[in-house]
Amino acid sequence: MSFRFQGTREGKAGSIDLKEENPSVINKLVHYLYNCDYHEPDDGEICRDTGKLAVNATMYTIGDRFLLNGLKDLAKAKFAAALPDGWNKENLLDIIRFIYDNTLSDDRGLRECLLPILTQHKDSLRSDSAFMDVVKNYGEFAIDVIDAWTKPNPQDIQKTFLQCDGCNCLYPSDYTDVCIVDYQRRTFGSAMRLVHMAI
Repeated sequence: MSFRFQGTREGKAGSIDLKEENPSVINKLVHYLYNCDYHEPDDGEICRDTGKLAVNATMYTIGDRFLLNGLKDLAKAKFAAALPDGWNKENLLDIIRFIYDNTLSDDRGLRECLLPILTQHKDSLRSDSAFMDVVKNYGEFAIDVIDAWTKPNPQDIQKTFLQCDGCNCLYPSDYTDVCIVDYQRRTFGSAMRLVHMAI
């Protein structure tokens, strides 16, 4: 089987060798070239090695290899759509290893898809020895996980800050220099106000 790619080494040779590629992956590649889409396995076809996440991650790397940005974008979208329901601890580690073994450091496509789901489940993953082994063995993955898990959530920050009615400054909700007082009853009536305590 051969394809013609202009401006590449394979294009100059007039063919590209795909002998080492999985035939099912090549079928999906050919289908994409003609239809701008490819078939994902349905629930009846899914097994540990050929699930939707693995298929889409593989197609993403194929798109990168053959400079098919449209295929990469499609595979990323399909991967992200399958991730919330398709991941589990059994296949998660294989997916992480595959992505970090087969994408360059500056290719953030699939890596950025992984991080939100890992953050969502970080409490259970922290106590998973197999997951932590992957963190220890993949330096770039460890950096990504640390960055994702320590990045503050803007919504959480907003919830933990209050506004002082005395000077209008913002302060953490657990700030000890704040109390509820009956602030200038003659001006504000009997309204309770949050103001800084006198020191």
